[in-house]
Amino acid sequence: MEKISTLKEQIIELLKIEDGLTDREITDRIKGRGEPQQSVNITCRNMESKGIIKRIRGQDGLIRNYLGDFKKGYFYACLILSSTTGNLKF
Repeated sequence: MEKISTLKEQIIELLKIEDGLTDREITDRIKGRGEPQQSVNITCRNMESKGIIKRIRGQDGLIRNYLGDFKKGYFYACLILSSTTGNLKF
């Protein structure tokens, strides 16, 4: 019998493949196009509070979710760069 994964697990697996998705994009891929995104938003905010993902507002003004490898410092280098230049590019 196949294990049913939680929304959190589904989001993590999706971000491993497509890092930097918005809540809307995650919802469309997991739940279906046009479905309400509240549960994805709540789950992503919860994962951010636990340090599992980072949520960063991109140049397009949308909040994007990043799983990333934070131990390598890549993320923090980008954050420092964005704070000094005002430009965050991924």
